[in-house]
Amino acid sequence: MIPRPLQPDLETAEARYDAVLDELHAYARFVDEHGDEKGTEYESMSSRIQQMTGKDTSSFDLAEWWEGEGAEVLAFRLSLPDPPAVTLRSDDVRAIVRWLKTTRLPRSGSFAEEFELYLDDYYYELLRKNCSRYDHRVVFGSRRSPDGARTEMSVEEAVEWLLPSRHP
Repeated sequence: MIPRPLQPDLETAEARYDAVLDELHAYARFVDEHGDEKGTEYESMSSRIQQMTGKDTSSFDLAEWWEGEGAEVLAFRLSLPDPPAVTLRSDDVRAIVRWLKTTRLPRSGSFAEEFELYLDDYYYELLRKNCSRYDHRVVFGSRRSPDGARTEMSVEEAVEWLLPSRHP
């Protein structure tokens, strides 16, 4: 299990979520009715979301959410606080990598259950921010073994790669 201090702050995300989702929907309605050729309303919405969440919104495409995962998932990703910069122990990395390599199915219920599938970006960012050797393609991508089979790093191989100077 991932230690509590490293888990995402879902309470804050849930508290921000409705307001962020309302901003996305309000912008879509505005564009449908009036257009936004100059992007002034987009900039205004982006600024409001940034004020609500403290997040840099420049890496998010706030206007094209229907082409991605939808407004709900985008609102969740924007509402979720960024992961902390901390010193990760080998057990922490092991738990995070195991979580990321475990297949999850959609669930209904609480806010946490509804959005559990979308916590992957949080955990990838936690590793990227805190492991100097983090390379998504190396740790989570597939590779060809000597016999030609496609394989992925095991959890233990990933821990050794991410924390090479430490003992697991």
